[in-house]
Amino acid sequence: MESLNAKGLKEEVWQLTDAYRSMFNHTNDAIVWFDRTGRIFHFNKRFIGLLGSSAHSSFKVNIFTLLGEIEKDIRSALLGSISEKKIELKIAEQSKQVIVKLGPLYSSGTVSGGYAILIDVTAMTELYQERESRLRQLINEAGIGMVVLDQNHRVLDANQRFAEMLGYEYEELFALHTWDWEADMPPAVIQEKYDDLANFNAVFETRHRRKDGTIFNVEISAVGTTIEGPEGKYNAVICMCQDITERKRIEKQLKISEQKYRSFVENASDIIVSIANDGTILYVSPNCEYFTGFKPEEVEGKKVSDFIRPEERAQHESHFKSAFLEKRFHSDYQIRHKDGSFHWYSVNSSLSEDEFENSVLICHVRNIDERKEYEEQLKYLSTHDQLTGVFNRTFFEAFLEQQGKRREYPVSLLMCDLDGLKEVNDTYGHAAGDELIKACVKVLQASLRQGDFLARIGGDEFAVILPSTNATAAQRIVSRIYRNVEAYNKLEQGLPLSFSVGSATLDSPTRSLLEVLREADKNMYALKKERGKNRE
Repeated sequence: MESLNAKGLKEEVWQLTDAYRSMFNHTNDAIVWFDRTGRIFHFNKRFIGLLGSSAHSSFKVNIFTLLGEIEKDIRSALLGSISEKKIELKIAEQSKQVIVKLGPLYSSGTVSGGYAILIDVTAMTELYQERESRLRQLINEAGIGMVVLDQNHRVLDANQRFAEMLGYEYEELFALHTWDWEADMPPAVIQEKYDDLANFNAVFETRHRRKDGTIFNVEISAVGTTIEGPEGKYNAVICMCQDITERKRIEKQLKISEQKYRSFVENASDIIVSIANDGTILYVSPNCEYFTGFKPEEVEGKKVSDFIRPEERAQHESHFKSAFLEKRFHSDYQIRHKDGSFHWYSVNSSLSEDEFENSVLICHVRNIDERKEYEEQLKYLSTHDQLTGVFNRTFFEAFLEQQGKRREYPVSLLMCDLDGLKEVNDTYGHAAGDELIKACVKVLQASLRQGDFLARIGGDEFAVILPSTNATAAQRIVSRIYRNVEAYNKLEQGLPLSFSVGSATLDSPTRSLLEVLREADKNMYALKKERGKNRE
């Protein structure tokens, strides 16, 4: 029986030994053991991977030589202490960022040496530095001034916009304190009123003094925090400063009440929404009611798709799945308000976890109705003539090419030239010429049918595309144009209108529409020349 027990105990020891070896050699972290003199006497495979060829010579290298930067911590480990430090480890002319965890090794109850666990965080550090660089660039390019102050109200950090607002060079900021730019409170009041920056959280208005002595109004959003630094924790406050001089002027002119102004500021914030992976809205910030009319409790618990246009829901589902796979996404959606109307919102999302480690999507939702309207205006201006509102030459050429690809016949083209525009401009001025051009467009629009395409392609030249129109029908339209010109001249007392209109028709794909346009242009100039002779 005793023999069986001893055998079982031995097998258990073997199992534990194998388990230890497996864990020791297959962990992602490098592990090294050293004796009380610092001599390295054992290490795992990851240590070899971290140090490369120099790992084998580590038996000859004292731990104090390898990690001399933290000699004090190594000696503390040999006295029984546990510590953790991040250091820069130079290996074969390469530098790696490594977190070193140190602790004692015991034998028979006494410290016989120590261990070091080396975690290579080089890639993570580089990624962090890259993100920090991008964040710094974003902060510097922001239109809002940002500054970080310590408990003594000295500048710790700031962005370029803050320096521009105060009129200082960026490097000059770091010698400044709050009272160097605060115009309404003396230093003693600032120090007394804001004696605990870590717990300070407020949005308020004040006035700042520029380097040249001029004063301007600012709105400050300040959030206190505690920052971990090389010498321990310290209190700080992060301030976002926006120049509101113009806004204050408008407020004074329009006599906006303080309550209405505060509402405007609050509603300038993004709506914050958290969403579960099944599309259920878990949380929405209170300002949702201001933007959409929905109270948070009316939105929470419902599906995101309940507030998306039906025709956009399939696209949203695709974006939503991508967000949980790629961890972040951005898109624009039309979101339904409580009154049933739809409005444009920009949604920026990033993946996070709730307290139960379930994946959730954190979304910053911002109303972009004005931006969309502006984009539509730009789109309109890129395709339309600003003076007359009809299509411009660029859009005409694209439309002509598209019409040619459709290969639908017959199709007729008109080239129209406003006679005498140069003489009108020279005699009566360009304003009179512009009015004549607009009158020309009105006559042409009144003469064309629904579906006909009119564009201004030059100062006094207009082109018309007449889909599904043969030569006979095109001539009827040309005749109608001339009749409407005569009618206009009889009714209007101002400068008379005079057109020259040339036409051409394509009945089959024997040539391109561009060639047909040239024919119409040629016919127009021939007519213009003939009419000129008749006037003589």
